[in-house]
Parts: sequence; C-alpha cells; structure tokens
Amino acid sequence: VPLHLQMARAWRVPARCHDALRQALVLCADIVGNLMSLAGRMMASVQGSLAACLLSTMGYSFIRLSGGEFEAVEALFDEVQAAGSFDAVASSYRVRGETLPGFNHVLFVAGDPRATALLQLATALGSEATSWLPATQRAQQPMNPTLDFGLVALRRAMKAPRHAPLTMTYAARAAGMLALLILVWSGVMA
Repeated sequence: VPLHLQMARAWRVPARCHDALRQALVLCADIVGNLMSLAGRMMASVQGSLAACLLSTMGYSFIRLSGGEFEAVEALFDEVQAAGSFDAVASSYRVRGETLPGFNHVLFVAGDPRATALLQLATALGSEATSWLPATQRAQQPMNPTLDFGLVALRRAMKAPRHAPLTMTYAARAAGMLALLILVWSGVMA
C-alpha cells in the first residue's frame, strides 16, 4: 500500500484528499540542496555508516529554516481564526517585533514554489487559509508563504491530525534522503 494511502487511512482523511496528500509527499521529498542533505553528505564524506548519515539528517527536524515552524504556523492559524482578521494578527506580531511564522523563507526570496503548489491543493479542498492569504499581499513588504505554511493549510483542509505536516515532511524526506545517501555513500555521487 503506498505511503500516502497508509497515512490517509491512519488519519481518516477523506478519499477526495488522497491525491493531494500524495502530491504533498512528493513536494516534501526535495532534499538535494537543503541543510538536511548537507549534514548527511558531510557524515558520508567521513565514511559514516548509512544509518549514521540518515540519523544526522534527521537532526534538522525542528530547526526553523528546515521545517521547524509547523507549530508556530498552527498557532498563527488559530489566532487568525479567533480574531477573524489576518491583518489584526499580523499587526500584533509587528507591534511585538516578532516575525510572522510561515512567511519569507530566506532561501526562497521570491517565494517557495512548493508552498504555492500546496496552497493550490488546499484551495481545491476548501482551506480557510486561502481566504485570508490575499491580505498578506497588501502588506508593506512582500509576504511569501513557506513550505510549513502550505503544509499546515493543506493539513487543515484535509482535517488531518496536527502532527501531519511534520510527519509528511520527514517521511518524504527520509525516503529522498536515503536515496541520495546511498549514492553518496557508495561513491556514485560526491
């Protein structure tokens, strides 16, 4: 049984969401140029075992720039839902001098294309996030959603459990990372 269907069954995700879940896993498997792959490649360069290489990559699970903003983005969604206004919540973050979670990843200056694809999937499933996203475009500075934001929007549209974005990210990345590390470890790819 494919991974996305196993997750869908475990999370009781409706059948109309299955393809969106599959697409999200594909989008999360991107591992070539991120911090996780760097850690794994560094471990492989000093002849670490395949297991050590994979474990070193998973150390990035909760780093803000590598999929560690899921809970902060969930809190942002909760705040917007409670306040009824994205603009009011964004303003409160600015007043406190805090960065709005889920926007403007430093590595994706023009926006993360994976987030764009995830938000399209979430919109098709009826995500509430897409109704207040246009407000972000009226802000004084560009606000481009991140992968974390897109995954939380999709999770909410699918009504999957709160841990789903992290699970999707690391299940997909583990598969992609393992493939990359086998190539690096075996000397096929330096």
